[in-house]
Amino acid sequence: MKQLALILVLVCSGLIAQAQGGGPIDKDTKIGSCGYNTQGGADTFPWSLAQPFPWDTIQGLWRVSDEPDQVVRMRVVREDLKVKHLSVDVLSRRACASTMKGVGLVTAAEKNVVRLSLTDDQGETHLMKLAFFDTRDLRLDQNICGASVLAATVVHFDGEGEDDIADDQKPVEQSNMMLKKITDSTDFHCKKRSR
Repeated sequence: MKQLALILVLVCSGLIAQAQGGGPIDKDTKIGSCGYNTQGGADTFPWSLAQPFPWDTIQGLWRVSDEPDQVVRMRVVREDLKVKHLSVDVLSRRACASTMKGVGLVTAAEKNVVRLSLTDDQGETHLMKLAFFDTRDLRLDQNICGASVLAATVVHFDGEGEDDIADDQKPVEQSNMMLKKITDSTDFHCKKRSR
């Protein structure tokens, strides 16, 4: 009987903790396993609160929290005192291939945010913003998410090529995500399923 009472107390405590955390989050507004809610618009994350970008530890493979099929490979491809370039390759585990790739850098406007121009396998252009945040700034649970998180917004623009972005094209589609590091290695291995 005491064990049953203890189990009930633990279950109720878990339900109360979930309720205090805002309850279940609609799948369409959830970002990552941390449950960050989007507010709409292209700049969902508070980019001005971004921490200094982790250039020394960014290299490696990162898992997209809500998309188990996607892995993001990041490499610092140029680094000197004034400029650092980050190469990003979005990989599909299912297709065992790259789906988007590009290179980005930090601009003077947002010193801790990397902006990348990505091209997908159909030749369409996407803008990715990537930054590192303290979980408290995003009002996330540090016990679940850790002390900091890597967040990204990818915006697809209507048109082809980077020139269309400069012409103030309106974003057609936006994805917000959090990334979790898998490994420091940039080697991507997948097993193709035989049919």
